[in-house]
Amino acid sequence: MRQLIQPHLLGIDTGHAPGFRFDSPGAIDETCLVMCFRTPVRILTRNGIETGAPGCCILHSLDFREYHFSVPGSREGFRNDWLKAAFEVVSPIVAELKLPYDTLLPTGRPDLLESGIAAIRAELENPDGYSDTAVRLLLHQLLLAIRRAYTEEMRCRTVMTPSERDYYPAFRKICDSLRKEYRREFRIGSLAAEVNLSPERFSVLYRKFFGRSPYAELIDARILAAKRLLTSTAFTVKEISAMCGWQDQYYFSRLFKEKCAVSPRDFRRHYNRYAK
Repeated sequence: MRQLIQPHLLGIDTGHAPGFRFDSPGAIDETCLVMCFRTPVRILTRNGIETGAPGCCILHSLDFREYHFSVPGSREGFRNDWLKAAFEVVSPIVAELKLPYDTLLPTGRPDLLESGIAAIRAELENPDGYSDTAVRLLLHQLLLAIRRAYTEEMRCRTVMTPSERDYYPAFRKICDSLRKEYRREFRIGSLAAEVNLSPERFSVLYRKFFGRSPYAELIDARILAAKRLLTSTAFTVKEISAMCGWQDQYYFSRLFKEKCAVSPRDFRRHYNRYAK
């Protein structure tokens, strides 16, 4: 089998001067060209010549003409992150993820591929006996990142108005904070103030964006943390309650049973080697 990715056939934030045109008939080296654009670009897709916005990705099939160029009148040309990988390896991953070829995939994230390509480059520059496996896994993660970001972007465009989409990045950060900082006490008023909305409007938008209330997000994050502690530590239920953000052990136990259909102690008894 051919080498999955050639060390010289990838780039991060590659710049192209105004007037530059990349034109290849495809099917020459049996590779799949994967790109994410950081600037607007004109590109040939299965729909004809289109303008790709920053954050648009594309995967080219073997027999498709690779043709893209800077937007006419652009003073900076265009920039993109890109790599070429063996099509025989890319193809089953693309099929699994149901990614379309030769189609602009908007993600809203111009730097989406940067970390993935950087990790692949580091692996290629310092190869060992496990590098081929590592690169395959990293390539799968990179294509999965495209699938996820594209799916999320299309969902946003479908269910959100243009003004609501402007709020979404800030709401995404708040959602991540609720999940990661579950020990904290959050107030709806304070969260709403972060995005300059009323508590009522904030709650409506949060549920529209994520399908649940901020309170439910926080509680689920705490319950998950409690499960991890119950199954992997010898802390008491009271200690775990406090560690997960609840000062009232009995309220925690009632809520845990409501969510999980068993008490914290019964949950531990079933899963944990520390169970008494």
